[in-house]
Amino acid sequence: MKVTAEEQRQVEEQVERLLSGQGSEVGVCDVGLELSKPAALRKNVTYIVCGVIFNDKEEVLMVQEAKQDCYKQWYLPAGRVEVGESLEEALRREVKEEAGLDCEPITLLLIQEQGPQWIRFIFTARVTGGSLKTLSAADQESLQASWWDRESSLPLRGRDILRLMEYGLKYHRNPWHPVTLPLDLSCRHVIQRLVLVFVGATEQIWVLLVRASAMAPKVDVPVYDLSLIRGLWEVRVKKHRQKQKKEQERVEQSALARIDQEWQYRIYCKTLKTKELNQLHHYLERSTLKDLQSHKTDVHQYTGDQNQDQDQDQEAQQDEKDPDQNQLILRLDGDRWLDFPRELQWRTYLQEWHIRGTRIRQLPDYLTLFTQLTVLEVPKNAIIELPPEIGKLTELRTLNISYNRLSRVPPELGDCQKLERLELAGNHNLSELPFELSSLKQLVHLDIAENRFISIPICALRMTSLQLLDLSNNQLSDLPQDMDRLEQLVTLYVHKNNFSYLPLCLTNISTLKMVVVSGDELTCVPTKLCSSPDIKFIRLYDNSSSERKRRKKKEEEKKRKERRRRWREQEEEVKDSREKEFMEAYISSLKDRDTVPFSTTKVSISCLL
Repeated sequence: MKVTAEEQRQVEEQVERLLSGQGSEVGVCDVGLELSKPAALRKNVTYIVCGVIFNDKEEVLMVQEAKQDCYKQWYLPAGRVEVGESLEEALRREVKEEAGLDCEPITLLLIQEQGPQWIRFIFTARVTGGSLKTLSAADQESLQASWWDRESSLPLRGRDILRLMEYGLKYHRNPWHPVTLPLDLSCRHVIQRLVLVFVGATEQIWVLLVRASAMAPKVDVPVYDLSLIRGLWEVRVKKHRQKQKKEQERVEQSALARIDQEWQYRIYCKTLKTKELNQLHHYLERSTLKDLQSHKTDVHQYTGDQNQDQDQDQEAQQDEKDPDQNQLILRLDGDRWLDFPRELQWRTYLQEWHIRGTRIRQLPDYLTLFTQLTVLEVPKNAIIELPPEIGKLTELRTLNISYNRLSRVPPELGDCQKLERLELAGNHNLSELPFELSSLKQLVHLDIAENRFISIPICALRMTSLQLLDLSNNQLSDLPQDMDRLEQLVTLYVHKNNFSYLPLCLTNISTLKMVVVSGDELTCVPTKLCSSPDIKFIRLYDNSSSERKRRKKKEEEKKRKERRRRWREQEEEVKDSREKEFMEAYISSLKDRDTVPFSTTKVSISCLL
């Protein structure tokens, strides 16, 4: 394409204006304008402003949400742009309403878009006045504001802001581009001006230009309608994902994987000594490689007993009781186990895993090969994370990963839509569940006791088949007003929290049969809830002297040195587990009674022998 000297001069001036942040009016759109509708704020397009604001200690400004769907969760100050309001004005207003501070935008940091209907502008800003919003000034905009050091535990509304904080801190320390603030220029459509600049080997600068002879005879940088670009991109992404899925299905159905598995097994056998090989054959005495492919197998139990004859006797007795079920079960028990047995990867026919009290820290990489797995029970181990691949276990019905060291749950777990029982108790760093778990519509038992939840996860209120919900021993201060969404709830455990009242909506759950609460701070309870003969309302009280001792012990533990932290966590896990087992045994004994005590006080007795 030939470019005249005049056109070259005009393009250079325009590019200089754009790169210096001065902006430039849009005259025509090269592609897509005839297919899009004019933009109308709050009707077919939404602009969002978000502020990333740091103080001198590099702490970031956070606000606690007041909206019902994310109540008491924390987020960056953000909100919608109103009609007739500039982006900078909207940012100042949102920060003032949600955090109580006056601010001045520094630069436009990022722009995020989800199609032409939703565009978010992320600014960095500095505080110029005002005071932090406190709980006494809580309103519908937010509950309070605070500075966050990004290291302490804080329940976030969404993890997307972590990347925004990272970019904001990077710019705060070392700005990588000049100050750029938006200009108010008239345009009826949401469009994108594409400035592609290349630097050649001889340090020459090249700029991509277009000449649309019909609509725009002059040379200019390309301007496109955003919805058209996104549509083209989404089609390509969809085709790429379909191609990846077909390739994955082809590999899974291919015989090459099974052949490779057989060869790996033979190679592994060559490395074993005679005694080890005989032991392996003992576990597989009725399972040849052909049997492995047809899932006709023998029982395989790994126990900590030293006497092999006792193992065989126990195995024989279990075979007599239920030979069909035992042949599909894996058992590992005892702290001598640091990892899974290598030969386990060839036993993909197993349907149940029962692993307890080991020192195993992570689940194996080949877990996804166990497509028949229905029960995965791994409590009281040292597991630090749940792999995202667990979402491929589509036949899973029971998952128990209590009393481990989880700090998060992968969203992919929501793909296990046949899951009926989920136990996550005693993972002390767990404070939120991903929204994707809302798809667990067959879940009837959810146990998230003894964690750090300050509010009920949103996904839990969307598990419509839930019958038992255990929220005990967390940091909850209230229950949401839409708890009656759980129309099939039978049992609710909320003791050892900070409740002063229970919401009236609990009386709307017609299936509710048992509620367990701590009565120490509870002052307001719906009459129908505690007086109905159909509901067993159980109040638990802590002994006052025991409570003082417990608090004093906690203060002493905080003063101990960091080198003993892990040992203390392991000791605390065992203690919490035993206490929970005692509570479950006591509460289950009340289920068969016609009436229950008005209150129950726990008394601890220690004996010196």
